[in-house]
Amino acid sequence: MAIRAAKVGLWEWDLRTNAVKFSDEWKRQLGYGPDEIPSEFSSWEARVHPDDLPRMKKRLADYFAKPWPDYEAEFRMQHKDGSWRWILAQADLFNDHTGKPTHMVGSHIDITEIKQGDAERLAHLRFFEAMDQVNRAIQRAESLEQMMSDVLESLLAIFECDRAWLVYPCDPAAPTWRVPMERTRPEYPGGFAAGIDFPMEEQIAEVMGYLRQTNGPVKFRPGIDRPMLPVAEEYQIRSIMAMALCPKLDKPYMFGLHQCSYAREWTAEEENLFRTIGRRLTDSLTSLIADRNLRESQRAYASLVNNIDGIVWELDVPTFHFTFVSQQAERILGYPVEQWLNEADFWQNHLHPGDRDWALHYCLRATEERRDHDFYYRMIAADGRVVWLHDLVKVISENDRPVKLRGIMVDITKAKSGEEALKLFRTLIDRATDTIEVVDPVTGRFLDVNERACQVHGYSREEYLRLRVPDLEVGIDFETPGRWVEHVDHIRQAGSKALVGAHRRKDGSIFPVEVNANYITLDRDYVISVVRDVTERKFAEEALRESEQRFRQVAESIEEVFWLVDVTKGRTIYISPAYEKIWGRSCKGLYESPLSWMATIHPDDRSRATEARRKLANSGEYDMEYRIERPDGAVRWIHDRAFPIKDAQGRIYRMVGVAEDITARRQLEDEVRQSQKMEAVGRLAGGIAHDFNNLLSAIQMQSALLLETAPDDGVTREGIRDIMTAADRATHLTRQLLTFSRRNVKQARDLDLTEVVGAMNKLLLRMLGEDIVLESRFASPLPMVHADPGMVEQVLMNLAINARDAMPTGGRLIVTLDLANVDAEAAAAKPGISAGRFVCLSVSDTGCGIAAADLSRIFEPFFTTKEIGRGTGLGLAIVFGIVEQHHGWIDVESALGLGTTFRVFLPACAAVPARKPLARPITAIPGGSETILLVEDEPMVRNLTRSVLERLGYHVISAESGAVALEKWENPGIQVDLLLTDLVMPGGISGRELADALIARQPSLKVIYCSGYSADAVDHHLPLGRGRRFLPKPCSATVLAANVRGCLDEAGCGK
Repeated sequence: MAIRAAKVGLWEWDLRTNAVKFSDEWKRQLGYGPDEIPSEFSSWEARVHPDDLPRMKKRLADYFAKPWPDYEAEFRMQHKDGSWRWILAQADLFNDHTGKPTHMVGSHIDITEIKQGDAERLAHLRFFEAMDQVNRAIQRAESLEQMMSDVLESLLAIFECDRAWLVYPCDPAAPTWRVPMERTRPEYPGGFAAGIDFPMEEQIAEVMGYLRQTNGPVKFRPGIDRPMLPVAEEYQIRSIMAMALCPKLDKPYMFGLHQCSYAREWTAEEENLFRTIGRRLTDSLTSLIADRNLRESQRAYASLVNNIDGIVWELDVPTFHFTFVSQQAERILGYPVEQWLNEADFWQNHLHPGDRDWALHYCLRATEERRDHDFYYRMIAADGRVVWLHDLVKVISENDRPVKLRGIMVDITKAKSGEEALKLFRTLIDRATDTIEVVDPVTGRFLDVNERACQVHGYSREEYLRLRVPDLEVGIDFETPGRWVEHVDHIRQAGSKALVGAHRRKDGSIFPVEVNANYITLDRDYVISVVRDVTERKFAEEALRESEQRFRQVAESIEEVFWLVDVTKGRTIYISPAYEKIWGRSCKGLYESPLSWMATIHPDDRSRATEARRKLANSGEYDMEYRIERPDGAVRWIHDRAFPIKDAQGRIYRMVGVAEDITARRQLEDEVRQSQKMEAVGRLAGGIAHDFNNLLSAIQMQSALLLETAPDDGVTREGIRDIMTAADRATHLTRQLLTFSRRNVKQARDLDLTEVVGAMNKLLLRMLGEDIVLESRFASPLPMVHADPGMVEQVLMNLAINARDAMPTGGRLIVTLDLANVDAEAAAAKPGISAGRFVCLSVSDTGCGIAAADLSRIFEPFFTTKEIGRGTGLGLAIVFGIVEQHHGWIDVESALGLGTTFRVFLPACAAVPARKPLARPITAIPGGSETILLVEDEPMVRNLTRSVLERLGYHVISAESGAVALEKWENPGIQVDLLLTDLVMPGGISGRELADALIARQPSLKVIYCSGYSADAVDHHLPLGRGRRFLPKPCSATVLAANVRGCLDEAGCGK
């Protein structure tokens, strides 16, 4: 009885006769009756699983050869119904008096259920080990390609399959598909090895469509509902399991496994594991694609900064350490960017010792006063060079305290070198050991001499310049007719001539000299003579050659314009070749007409330049910036600096200067200022729109309540509806403000452009004025487009404003809507467009037109052909961005004097729009009796919202801040069903923080977040899902009621 109750089967095996006695319980465990199994060893042997029988026979043989105390074995036996049962066998061996085994007596216990439990636990263990392996591959990946490569490699091992692959795109509408990533066993190469795009065949497209609809694994093999794909035979595929991956920021992928060695039957356990891995990959793809897009944007920004010809930098004021330095720093000064960022006091350490104290003091004082500043100083480069920098600094303040400095350091070493070279040249001339004379070849009068000439001959400079050549040079006089002319002709014809002779000093003494006379033609002719003692002739000649060569190298190789003028005669003595490149005029023209320089200056700057030249005679120097007009019509900005050259008596007789083309720098400064202005306007617009949304919430909800109780007469109810329509229109305007301030995202829906564009006619007429005729030409019927209505209105408004400005004396503005069909041939002929049906919005004017040279730049930010103050250069850039965001494109045609046409193409939806009803009934607003905690800092909005909810039957507890809401929550007896809270509130606790705190106390709490900004603009990570909603302001009573009821009725909370 005890054995039967314990369900233990007994058996006795006579080893001498091979007979086996089986108990009734033994037979019952295998589904047999007492008389159905013969008492033979073969009865046991025939029912042992074929995979277990060899192992069991060997185990018995080993036991008989060397018995151990207790025999025990686990194996499978076949039940009468055909199933397999796990058996635990235990036995003892009995011997005769000689020690020879005679009997074996044992028991059978059915352990099938225990084994099944072990199998399930093993399956769970394999599942978690596989997911851990996949997660590790995902987490260590730094790119999408590396992640997919590592994951596919892991899947080969996890599923013991022959090929793991990824197909892109999983899009039946795509013309081709490819295998961007694949891991296979060597004997089964796949599509990735081919490295080609495959045409989208009908059967492949059908499979992709089926995978996207199924949203889970699909199995393919012979003999099931989904037969093998057409490519199966080519790639030796016997069995497939695949599913679609749909990341949020890209087209879907197709992800799958191949078994090539046999027709594999995928188990439910493998299917579940594959589904889980696929979902994990989808999330990871979304994250990596977003990260890749961010890196590309950062690379574009870094490229822009690093291409600026200067060191762009940012510095933290409290620590005075650099937080950002562009790559140009290494090119200009030789120090790696890491050293700028990591070395303490880097700037101070590498300032030139002569500039360190004053430059640091000046910068600190200007920063303390929150004053933007620019200054010039020297730094020591890594190779020891001295580099002159012009540093333009912007002070960034928060809470009236400077927190950051941002600026650009411009290398002006070349300009400084030009100044130094000029001073060096004059110094060399004056300190020359030879007498140097500049002679008028016609009169023989001295025009200029160096200090050595005065010292050697005993005359002052003024006295010297009153003399003529015969007064000093013995043997030359004007008394003999033609003597001087012949002498000059010889020099002119030879260019330069060495003469041996003698000079007479002021005291009458004579000394032997060798004169090297040079005939020079600049704006006029000169004879330049170098006079020296015969004994030092060779030294003097070498010094002159070196001096001349140095002057020409400095003057003619620098990019800046080096100039030299004779103040006393108003003549241009020298102008460097860079003048022709920058001014676009010949140097010869300036020599012939020195006053032509003033004619090149922009009319608006000419009076200022004239005044600076007038003061030049007194101060002897100036430093100014002005514009010039080139012959080709281009306008360039010039930084011109002038310095005096004085004679021995301190009188200015010559001026030397350097003029630098700073057009690029000025354009950059203008763009930076414009960007800062637009940023400030954007912040203001965003703030105004947010506050205005609160007012619109009150108007919309109050209008809805008034419409419920209004008398049933047409005039009153129609007036209330007009208020509601106007509030809706104002809502669109605030969305435009939020879009401009980048605090709103595209809110697209299916639109009838005929209604959207037609509704703007009144606004366009007021904006255009009486002199411009507005014509609207709409084709009918037109398909819908999926677009943001506010952005579409902004596109039309920006184009209309440009058209109006192009017709100052009046004209016609024609707005057209039509259907456009673009075939594949037309799409292929023009980059950036695609084939299909499009709705074309055309805006044409009869204005002045756009110059052909400007057409390629009209969509660039900050580019404008309007007068200063009339345009920002952002209107068409915004239009271009909106159209691209809607997957469309824009064309433009223009001719000077004839007008301009802009055509905006937006993808058409399949359906033709149905006409909307004229009125918007708000009857049957859903209500309830639950308790709602309303948190809103705006009293008018809070009171109206409470009134609407209480009319609908809800019990409402209101609070003006998060702190007050927390206090009311703690009141005993209050059970809140839903929290309705504004996201942006004063008092230190935001709506998100309040909701998090209350959900922690009551996880089942339903939450609706409200804001005048979009959800993304306020908080990119709101925990939205079941029982968690976002409601944008303003909203009507109907929308409010529907969202409250819908949120309360949703089962569960979270995602």
